[in-house]
Amino acid sequence: MSETDVPTQHPIFYFHASSHVFQFCWKVENVLYKLCKSILSTYSNVFRDMFAATQDGQIELDGMSDDRPIHLNGLSRDAFKLFLEHTFGRVRTGPYTTDELSKFLHFCDMHQCCHTREFVVHHIFSARFRFHPAQLINLAIKYHVCSIFLFAFQLLAENTRY
Repeated sequence: MSETDVPTQHPIFYFHASSHVFQFCWKVENVLYKLCKSILSTYSNVFRDMFAATQDGQIELDGMSDDRPIHLNGLSRDAFKLFLEHTFGRVRTGPYTTDELSKFLHFCDMHQCCHTREFVVHHIFSARFRFHPAQLINLAIKYHVCSIFLFAFQLLAENTRY
């Protein structure tokens, strides 16, 4: 086992008093997060359902220790970081990039994060002039955001006039 195979505890999002351990492996990063299931359940229906399905506690389940974490494969590391920052009250003061907002909206859709989704849609709308209208239309259709679609379609129509 090489040194990069040994997971490290995230310097901010490893709360010793929390209930569940998650592991995120991304190229050379191998990071453990210890997070509170009640907070995650409040912000995500997917997490809520996952924890509800494992409540009987009769057997040791993944996520109960650093040795048996819940693996977060297939997630965007950046989107997960944005979700944690928002969920645990560490929202940044600077603007989000268009790529971050797109990934964040995708994460909210995949993990059924209704309140966080509203936060992301608000930030997309605030940053709407940094997106090409076609990008906004794509996001609006893919994630069913009517307010963004109407704005983007109107902007696109106005830019195509001769």
